Amino acid sequence: MRTWRVLGSIGPLFSNGGLKNWELLVGRDMLLARPLGIGLSIKSGVMAGIGGGVGVDLPVDPYARPADWDSARVIEDPGDASWRRYPVQELAFVELRRCLSANELRVQPHDRKAQVYGFGDRSLTESARALLRACYPDLYQERNFEKRWYSFIYR
Repeated sequence: MRTWRVLGSIGPLFSNGGLKNWELLVGRDMLLARPLGIGLSIKSGVMAGIGGGVGVDLPVDPYARPADWDSARVIEDPGDASWRRYPVQELAFVELRRCLSANELRVQPHDRKAQVYGFGDRSLTESARALLRACYPDLYQERNFEKRWYSFIYR
């Protein structure tokens, strides 16, 4: 069992075509992807179908201030192999992409393949942009957010 100081979270996010769901926990030294389970896929699909967002209350406040590292929440990591752990010093970049389908968050370690997470709810994008920009200014990148004549397509 290990503990991490976490400033905020992004999620729910999905991978593997929506079969895996995650909460991305943003910490100073570690970026953690905590699995949320298949039940969330079913609930999110139903809620999105009726226009109710994703209908999920996550345990960590997604809006945080990086100046508050000392008062960050403590999250217990059980050491389970289902969690994904990204030490910040081993990351090449963290990139948020605006896409025609679900927006994507790419986590790129230096020595491994990028992990891609999709936003089931596009309204989470702006808070994720702000949190990542504030916490990881040297690692964070964005793509397709510039204002162009065809930007209306991405809404």
